[in-house]
Amino acid sequence: MGGRIHSFESLIKGVIKRYVPNGNVLLDVRSVWESCVGDVAARHTRPVGYTNDKLLVEVDDNHWKAELALYEQDILDRLASLVPHRIKAIHWKLVPSLSPLVKQQSLIPEEALSPPSPEVREFIDRSVQKIEDEKLRKAMQVFLTKSIAVQQAIQNATLDQNKSWR
Repeated sequence: MGGRIHSFESLIKGVIKRYVPNGNVLLDVRSVWESCVGDVAARHTRPVGYTNDKLLVEVDDNHWKAELALYEQDILDRLASLVPHRIKAIHWKLVPSLSPLVKQQSLIPEEALSPPSPEVREFIDRSVQKIEDEKLRKAMQVFLTKSIAVQQAIQNATLDQNKSWR
């Protein structure tokens, strides 16, 4: 075994950045979200998407939606100082059913994820074939498979949402 030693965290972040770039933006935003909007407002909101430099945030109440929209520029300024991604605007989406328990769970239920195509599966297998440790290789396969499935589900949901707005 040769080469440089990397932390598992840096490897995972590198994989996310390479294969799921929008997921990386959301991870970075979520890690600082509470410090940008405050702990009370964070309990009423959830960053769920990022497209074309625009952040999609679900809000559970019209009052919070209006309040946060007033402070959008301040929030954008804080985000700009804390995350290395360009965010030009925030779209606040009212989702009354948003609850504190839902915020802590996965955004997409396991049954909503479809298995990757054979081409994607082959790509994942090729990507991890050089990992010598079998357990780590299998863990990375599962991680990449789920990450790509989540990204596809988010894209499909965004397409469905865009169709409903037309």
